[in-house]
Amino acid sequence: VTGGSANSLLLLAQQAFRLEQSSRRLTRDDLMRCEGLLTALTAGEISQRYKQPIARARILPAGALIILEMMSRLQLDEITVSPHGIREGVLLAYARYGENWLERINQEASTAGKSNVAGATTDVGEETFAQTGQRMLRERVEKLLDWRDEVLKNDDIEAIHKMRVASRRLRAALDAFEPCCKPKQFKNAYRSVKEMADLLGTVRDTDVMLLGLREQYEEVAIEEQPGMQWLIDRLSDYRQQRQQALETYFENLDEAALRRQVESCIQKGAVQHGKG
Repeated sequence: VTGGSANSLLLLAQQAFRLEQSSRRLTRDDLMRCEGLLTALTAGEISQRYKQPIARARILPAGALIILEMMSRLQLDEITVSPHGIREGVLLAYARYGENWLERINQEASTAGKSNVAGATTDVGEETFAQTGQRMLRERVEKLLDWRDEVLKNDDIEAIHKMRVASRRLRAALDAFEPCCKPKQFKNAYRSVKEMADLLGTVRDTDVMLLGLREQYEEVAIEEQPGMQWLIDRLSDYRQQRQQALETYFENLDEAALRRQVESCIQKGAVQHGKG
C-alpha cells in the first residue's frame, strides 16, 4: 500500500503500540487499534503526542477507514506499507499496465474479491466504492443515534464520550467517501454532525476537567482546597448548563431527517470516484 496516510498510520502504530520499527507490515488488528485511537483523541492531540502534521492528523481517520475497507474487500489480514508516496504508486501502476492502469486494477480487485469471498455469507466483495460508502454511512449514523437515550438519562458520563466517538466515526466516513458525495448534501450533513459533535465535545471536555480536579482535591494543601472547590463548583454549574443545552438540542432533533440527510449524500447510481 502506498500513500501518505498509509505511512502515517504505520508511524502512528509504531509509536502508540510499540511495533517493530524495522517492519513495514500492518495487520488488521493494528489498523483497528489505530482507528480506535484516532476516534478517541482529537486531531490536535494526535498531532502533539505522535508528531503528526495537524493536516494529516485530521484526515487519518478517513485513511484508516478506507484501508480497512479495502482489506475487507480483498480478505487481507495484513498489508505491507511502501515507503513511497501515492504518486510513485501511480507511476508504477502506469508502467505496469499502461494508460488503462486504473481499469486493470479495478478488474483485478474485483476478481480477487469474488475469489476471496466465495462461500462467504456476505456479498461485500461485490460492492462498489460508492455502495460501501452508502452502507457505512447508514450504519454509522444509526450507531450515533443509538446513544441518544443514554445521553439524555445523564446517568453515566461515558455515554457522552461514546456518542462523541460515534460522531467522529461518522465524520471519518463522510470524509472517506466525499468523492462520491453531492457537494451541497455533503456540506449540510457534515455541518449537522459537527454541530452535534461540538455540543458533545464541550460536555465531555468539562467532564474530563472535573474528574481531574476531583482527583487532585484530596492531594492539595488544606489552605488551597477552598479555591479548588470553588473551581469545581463553577465547572459543575457550567457542565449542567451544557447538559441542558444538549438536552434541548436532542429534544428538537429530527432523527429521521438526519438519517435522510446523511444517507442522501452519496448520489444514486454512483459507482466509483464520485462518478456514475
